[in-house]
Amino acid sequence: MALIVAGATVTSGANLDATKLTGNLPAISGASLTALAAANITANGTLPALNGSNLTSLPSSSPAVNTVGSYAFLSRNANTVTDAGGTRSDNLYFSGAGGGANEGGVAGTWRCMGKQLTFNTGGEYATTLWLRIS
Repeated sequence: MALIVAGATVTSGANLDATKLTGNLPAISGASLTALAAANITANGTLPALNGSNLTSLPSSSPAVNTVGSYAFLSRNANTVTDAGGTRSDNLYFSGAGGGANEGGVAGTWRCMGKQLTFNTGGEYATTLWLRIS
């Protein structure tokens, strides 16, 4: 069976000139395409821009300080050890990585990401990394 397009007969194995096609074509699935080079997609060899304006529920790349999902070096002015994975919501203070500088209490509940000992060797409160979970 032959197909006649714009006066030209197209038979098996023949090429169909795309300039001869008009109207709406049915949707074509690209699910089985592999090894598709970007140069085959656009004339200048780049992929088209994607619009992400309707994406929702994406995590923030850098949450604000002292908010759920933020990390901080904290010290605790209590004579107890907090193991990794433990949580606390009391007596936590912002600190430097070296420990000691108990400044400004923090709000919420925090998960210990390391092991927080009672004191550093210099008698300062020990510091470790914490993640705010609520």
